[in-house]
Amino acid sequence: LLPAIAGRLRRAAAEDIHAACTEAFADLHRKCLAENPLSGSTITCVVVNTTRREVSCANVGDSSALLVPNLARMGEPPVELSRSHRMMENDEEMARVRALPGVEIRQGVNGLGQPFGDLRAW
Repeated sequence: LLPAIAGRLRRAAAEDIHAACTEAFADLHRKCLAENPLSGSTITCVVVNTTRREVSCANVGDSSALLVPNLARMGEPPVELSRSHRMMENDEEMARVRALPGVEIRQGVNGLGQPFGDLRAW
């Protein structure tokens, strides 16, 4: 995936990194669905631009990233670089998915017919 993102970058600006990640993630999603229409995945990508002293983070699904301070500076808390896209934890994501046409939101079902796991969009 990183070569796909790098190949789409025109400049190292944050908005270009965002666009390149969005395009690469969408392309990967299409490829996964072609292999298995019921497949799903998560991904988090963090790009560090040391020249501009910028950190860019993009995530899809319920994967996330933390920036953990240098051990020499103990006492500084980790910084969340991303937000969870789990519908049970993110009202904004729930609203976005509910607005999609033809999507059903429900939990999976275990062998006893009981709801199981996180909410999923079907």
